[in-house]
Amino acid sequence: MPYFICRSKPHLLATNLKAMFSTLTTQPQLERLSRPSQLWHSYLRSRHVREYGPQYLIVRDPYRRLISFFNDKFRQHPSGVQPALGYEEWQTCQKLFFPYLGVTRTTKPEEIRGILIDTSFEEFVTLLANVFQRDGHLRPQNRIRFVSIKGLEVGTFSVEHTLKMENAADMQFLSENLGVDTNTRHNATANKTTDDLYTPQLLATVNRLYAEDFREYGYDMHT
Repeated sequence: MPYFICRSKPHLLATNLKAMFSTLTTQPQLERLSRPSQLWHSYLRSRHVREYGPQYLIVRDPYRRLISFFNDKFRQHPSGVQPALGYEEWQTCQKLFFPYLGVTRTTKPEEIRGILIDTSFEEFVTLLANVFQRDGHLRPQNRIRFVSIKGLEVGTFSVEHTLKMENAADMQFLSENLGVDTNTRHNATANKTTDDLYTPQLLATVNRLYAEDFREYGYDMHT
């Protein structure tokens, strides 16, 4: 999971892929922790990671986060990449779906592109249970609080303030108090569709897979 530190005004910003990650990478005052082990060592020394200053977590509505992922990885990226990519050249988060979409190492590049683009949102959500714990784009956001070493959880670290992307006051705090330029949104794919994509059955699936995120961060579940 991505962690950013600011040394000029010490604090740590934790986020998830598809939750302002691209925007944070462009902020000159922020430095991404290249090795999560930096957090592990800090935690194991003192049982907290406060040497980086106050800790903030940016989260996103689970429904919108999945729409953003789908638009990016099943529509925008496959349509824009030229030439079409071979099996190993696609992103890991895309390749996770390949076995369930009938894509093999012998599938031709243009066929892979077509399969991704032809995958419906309904099919994408239906397949989530098979892959959502295996990639940071899809993993529940609350997992970022757990400090783990080689898959073994050794503890959790506290969060001073949880900032919701959809909350204007939180985004104002992020801008005015932490100096993040929230007016520049990179890789913005959430607005290409609406929540009408969700049927009651798909909502039930997302509610089950991301139940902890809804509960922990106070997002409303729809039915």
